[in-house]
Amino acid sequence: MLNKISTRGKFALSAITVFLISILLVFFLPVSVTETLYSERANIVLLTPVTNMTHLLISLLFVIIALVLLALKRNVNTYIIGTLFIIAGIIGSSFSVLNYTAIQDEQIVIKYYDGLASYPWSSIKEAVYEYRTGENGYYIFTTTDDQHIKIDETAKFTSSVKTTIYSTVRANDIPFIERVANE
Repeated sequence: MLNKISTRGKFALSAITVFLISILLVFFLPVSVTETLYSERANIVLLTPVTNMTHLLISLLFVIIALVLLALKRNVNTYIIGTLFIIAGIIGSSFSVLNYTAIQDEQIVIKYYDGLASYPWSSIKEAVYEYRTGENGYYIFTTTDDQHIKIDETAKFTSSVKTTIYSTVRANDIPFIERVANE
């Protein structure tokens, strides 16, 4: 009897395991799924928004809370609440792989979990690249109906990607402005 792990111990060990695994999952799962599922030849750059990682972190916290709750007290109510928390965590984690931003040869695509916004280059009237010395910059694309699409620069914006974006913008006769940020 003393060699067996108790049910309380199993739930506590499961919570610790999910916590340790979640550290890796939060950083790598959204990026790897985005790069795998949404990769196309037309993409100049494909970005995973930080909101994907936030959704996954919150959903994994729901699972950890459910396991800790079940480790502390086990009765019918805690099993129901724990099950609801785990279901909410699984549903929430599915949102962590649905969002992406892609700058493509023909358009800019912003995919949200509830829809898709596509901006062909013909609908863009101005492209602005703002930067600060020593920091990453950001691109602001203004559409013909005065919507502003702000895309933060990441490590994926290599010099060849920046050159390709500039060439694509100029090939579509869109004014390109590069300036120091005023903020």
